[in-house]
Amino acid sequence: MRTDEAKLLAIAEKAGSGGEDLTAIVIDLSSIPHIGDPIFFRTLIARINVAPGDLYRLPHHLVALVTPSKTAAKTVAAIDRLGEFLKRSGRGEARRQQFRLSADAAKLAKLCKRLIEEQPDNPPAGDEEDDLAGFFSLFESLRSADISNLVREQTIWDLSKPHEPVRMAGALTVSIDVLDDMFGQDIRANPWLFEKIIEVIDVRMLDHFVDDRLKTGKTYTVNVNSTVVNEGELDAAFDAIPMNSRKRVILEVPYVEALHERGEFDAMVDILEREHFPIALDGVRWTSLSKLEVEPERFAFVKFMWDQHLKPENTADWKAFADALAKLGPENCIVFNCIDEKAIAPLEELGLFRFQGRAVEDYIRHDRAALQKAHVQQAAREAVADETGNGKAQTGIMGKLFG
Repeated sequence: MRTDEAKLLAIAEKAGSGGEDLTAIVIDLSSIPHIGDPIFFRTLIARINVAPGDLYRLPHHLVALVTPSKTAAKTVAAIDRLGEFLKRSGRGEARRQQFRLSADAAKLAKLCKRLIEEQPDNPPAGDEEDDLAGFFSLFESLRSADISNLVREQTIWDLSKPHEPVRMAGALTVSIDVLDDMFGQDIRANPWLFEKIIEVIDVRMLDHFVDDRLKTGKTYTVNVNSTVVNEGELDAAFDAIPMNSRKRVILEVPYVEALHERGEFDAMVDILEREHFPIALDGVRWTSLSKLEVEPERFAFVKFMWDQHLKPENTADWKAFADALAKLGPENCIVFNCIDEKAIAPLEELGLFRFQGRAVEDYIRHDRAALQKAHVQQAAREAVADETGNGKAQTGIMGKLFG
């Protein structure tokens, strides 16, 4: 289950020696924001796989489709439609390069060889069954491992009361870097492996919550996806969470699945509603707030990603954002990935008060420092007033008459 550059090379070399008239289209997804999210990547692969042709996964978020040249135009049109969708939804661009192998086989072979050379740590090509056995062994180890040392928590803050930040929930995630160390390889370089490991992690994360976090009485958010929910892999963990505790377990579902795998997404939400968990719609871009493809009423929260263009000085964007937010309800939203401390105050003016990201920690720390400084200054002024009588009524008859 390694990536397929060696297979694509074999096709190019065979076509170059006079084989079937084929065309290969290589699609570069690497510049799309958050392409490292395995759920997002998986849904894009599913969308691409609808196009005519055989799909080959390559490193660096490259994908190739190989099709008879007579159907290549349909394949290219399908890819271009996906590219237009990505542009409209503000998710960047899917670049493509086309190789008609009767003429361009050498160019494609050169690309494949470079991809192979860039991965010296990969094992040599071997038996596919051995590969699967090795991967399944890794998965089984991860399924039974204590993942406590992999879990990272980032606070979602409620800033609705000035100078009194309140912890709304802890967002639980897993460190991919630590996973890389555990597996002894760059997991991101193999999209199939990355996707499958994340599915296992989603299951283990809920197990971790039940074993280690449920007893704390605090609220947490945990990511889930349609594969693990719809296939019943979380049923045992759900059963272990009492009904009166479920309001403290916010399950985050990826909006991208609603865009690309709507049937599976709706089935997942149906299950989570029946289980009485609060659901957060995760990974929404601010440009999508005005035209969500799902009913926002089904979700306790909508988590949208902070964007550097969300500034009052960007007048047109700011107005469009403010209008969409007013319609949706800022009280139902969480701003995540907020990395600019200066952005928080203007967003608060629009009614937003739930924030997640490293800038929020800085904002709270600086607010507390400023408040402490104000308290010290006030105490100093009061001390001076006590000594001089300035600003404070004096005792005795003179004080009553003139104070």
